[in-house]
Amino acid sequence: MAYQKIKWTASVFFLLSLFLSFLFFTSKFQNQSNESESTLETSDAMQALNFWNRSRAYPYSDIPAGKYYEAYQTAKKMKPAITGSDDVQPWTAMGPMNVPGRTISLAVNPQNSNTLFAGSASGGLWRTYNSSAGGGWERVITGFPTHGVMAIAIDPADSLNMYIGTGEVYGYNQSLGGYVIRTTRGSYGIGILKSTDGGATWSKSLDWTLQEQRGIEALRINPLNPNTIYAATSIGIYKSVDAGGSWTKVLDKFMGEDIVINSNDTNKVIVSCGNLGSPESGLYKTTDAGATWTKLSGIPTFTGKTLLDIYKTDPNIVFASVADSLSGIGLYRTDDFGDNWTLVNSDDVPQYQGFFAHWVAVNPADKNQVIHAGVQITKSTNGGTTLNTVYGPHVDHHNFAHDPNNPNIIYISNDGGVYRSTNFGNSYQDIGYGMQTSQFYNGFSSSYSDSSLALGGLQDNNTAVYTGSPNWNLVIGGDGSWSAMNSENDNILYGSWQNNNILKSVNRGQTFIDATNGLSGTAAFIAPYVISESNPNILYSGRRKIFKTTNSASNWTAVSNNLDGNNMFLSMSVSAQNPDVVIAATAPTSNRAHVFSTTNGGTNWNDITQNLPDRYPMDLAIDPNDETTAYAVFGGYGTGHIFKTNNLGNNWTDITGTLPDVPTLAIAIDPLNSDYVYIGNDLGVFVSTDGGNLWNEFNDGLPKGIMAMDLNISHSDRKLWVATYGNGAYKRSLLFSLDYFLQVGFGNIPTSQL
Repeated sequence: MAYQKIKWTASVFFLLSLFLSFLFFTSKFQNQSNESESTLETSDAMQALNFWNRSRAYPYSDIPAGKYYEAYQTAKKMKPAITGSDDVQPWTAMGPMNVPGRTISLAVNPQNSNTLFAGSASGGLWRTYNSSAGGGWERVITGFPTHGVMAIAIDPADSLNMYIGTGEVYGYNQSLGGYVIRTTRGSYGIGILKSTDGGATWSKSLDWTLQEQRGIEALRINPLNPNTIYAATSIGIYKSVDAGGSWTKVLDKFMGEDIVINSNDTNKVIVSCGNLGSPESGLYKTTDAGATWTKLSGIPTFTGKTLLDIYKTDPNIVFASVADSLSGIGLYRTDDFGDNWTLVNSDDVPQYQGFFAHWVAVNPADKNQVIHAGVQITKSTNGGTTLNTVYGPHVDHHNFAHDPNNPNIIYISNDGGVYRSTNFGNSYQDIGYGMQTSQFYNGFSSSYSDSSLALGGLQDNNTAVYTGSPNWNLVIGGDGSWSAMNSENDNILYGSWQNNNILKSVNRGQTFIDATNGLSGTAAFIAPYVISESNPNILYSGRRKIFKTTNSASNWTAVSNNLDGNNMFLSMSVSAQNPDVVIAATAPTSNRAHVFSTTNGGTNWNDITQNLPDRYPMDLAIDPNDETTAYAVFGGYGTGHIFKTNNLGNNWTDITGTLPDVPTLAIAIDPLNSDYVYIGNDLGVFVSTDGGNLWNEFNDGLPKGIMAMDLNISHSDRKLWVATYGNGAYKRSLLFSLDYFLQVGFGNIPTSQL
């Protein structure tokens, strides 16, 4: 994003402490856990997954095999940036601690149920030793770029032995489609990892580091022989008989989703295969430990996924939550381990997310108590015949874990983190506090004068406002999107929810009003808008057309036609010096991406795409000290990722250099020295001190392989924000530019860099 020249005054160098009271927005956008919010979500999970995948895969059908891990190995060899001071600290975690992101797997230590593991969608593996109350969560370091953890299995005989399955994948080879078609994944996978010391160290078990497009959906350990493990994966069912030392595919069906093993006779196994219309979907059963399989009848054909739970007291009883991709089909039950099935309830619990978020759980000691979860969560006390909605937990429920020592205790995970119930689903306690797993989008912003004020949009978790505490305030609702802040008056700030629905606050976020008067037409799921620093009454917003306001969003006027056919705008930057100079780029949804510029406030637009690659233009930045110099960064693989122009797009130079070939998401330029350029990509943060000729890594203190979704410079304390997709936000001092301060005098050095 563009970062503008700072009006340096003495007050800029002092850290201000202001206590802000942000109220929850009480309209239909307020709370993700109520029914009106779920209506808003009808296609948002679909679009969020598609945005993540397509911006990395395009123009190919999926992310290319092996490229991400190869880039990770390249990045490990890069030299760290020279800080210029022995006192420069590594990145500091800033939260939000109170807004966990999408959590997709859970496992309780079978020998000590105080220990609970949780797998996040893109923020790795987490653990707490206080499962009853939560808190004390810590990220488990695996030594690998571990993003999505879809499955966790712990050896019931020796809890030091555990396995995790990586990659959040919902379909096979279906990543093309655009903004309104649900797609396949939400993060990279690297196969199965194993630990023999309770998570202290990890090694590769099923090594898919060169097949990152694959995912592990479920892991189950044989309860009578822990050396035998089954894995449901996106390319079939795998089995290991040597505790993960080697794996064999035993059922060649796409999108293996779930597994139940009969504890009375572990040769009997039922697996679920299929999602998003993959071929040969259905339930399959083996009675000879995977040597042969039979497709079960009695379950209707489904296009979504089917999830299972086995009744511990009588393992011949199995429940199945069956769904099409965009609706539920019903809750089914078998009393003879799959030979015959009965429809128990046809309520559409999964609703429009049958491919994404639903499951069934039966109380291990009482088969009449059944939880059926989807967008909302329901509970039955008569074996599933009658389902009653239980309010309280967040929406979009992904997984659960029984407490092996107490049948009434169940843990659930959803788009809002982790919850615990001690009465088998009658009520829930939020225990996810401390998991820094929020998924930020682009468009993060911060105050020009107050280092304790910033805000950004979160996937499925509102817009979050930082006020100096790790507990961020949630405002607006929906999928939080781009934000902006007035450079002269930080009482005035802007937030938004998906599809460019902009709101404005004039009281530091305590309340918001609609600010879309005059905006029209189709917008990208996460659509850009930017504010001028030199004249903050002027903002630009991108849909299929570019819109402009000159009165702080009281009303908007189109200043372009559909510049790129049906393509929608994805990124944008406005000059710090001149509000009439803007560059904006489209996403390649109907044709290749293009970049446009105006030097007269939108009266005329020029196509400046030139030699830029046909990839997603994830971010743009105009040099805060030279409006003719600009940068563009691109997603995807196989091309340059960072391009620079010195003549506002008449020609572009690829300055990617030695940077790894991974999707690049964000760029920021130091307003005190434009030679200092920071970029964020799917492996973290990197910096150049010579305008992009040479690059160094800048990741000290960040998790391995963190996805740096946006970068923003906090002007008052000379620090850099990184808003990540899966690990919340971090902050770190900018590099110390000694040459610059020799020119301007040491009296102008901010206190943060003394």
